[in-house]
Amino acid sequence: MNVLLLSMPDSFEHMPSIVIRMPNGALTSLAGNIDPHHKVAVADLVLVQHQVRETVERLVREVSPDVVGLSVMTFQRKTAKKIIDLVRQIKPNVRVAVGGYDPSLAADAYTDNSSGVVDFIIRGEGEITFR
Repeated sequence: MNVLLLSMPDSFEHMPSIVIRMPNGALTSLAGNIDPHHKVAVADLVLVQHQVRETVERLVREVSPDVVGLSVMTFQRKTAKKIIDLVRQIKPNVRVAVGGYDPSLAADAYTDNSSGVVDFIIRGEGEITFR
């Protein structure tokens, strides 16, 4: 199975710039815990804030994921939904899983049949769920 893990390009305006340059710990931990017979790609979209669409399009075509996972905080929800819709335009049958604070606390926002609908909401530690 091919897995593509994406972190959101949005950053909190009051966050120190050194923190923004650090890789998303949740996604890198998740990637390291997925069974080794799966192919895993991780993309930190904060590093390509001005080329998000192009980067996501390229990654979906290159990786051809069976599952796309996104880590989302509440202030990133709008962006996450746009990315989910873009991924589904390119690969309609892909499974989408979201985790993080926002999907854990506001699951209805991701299952309401509007934009950005997901297949799985991961609450708690995703390392166990993705095994």
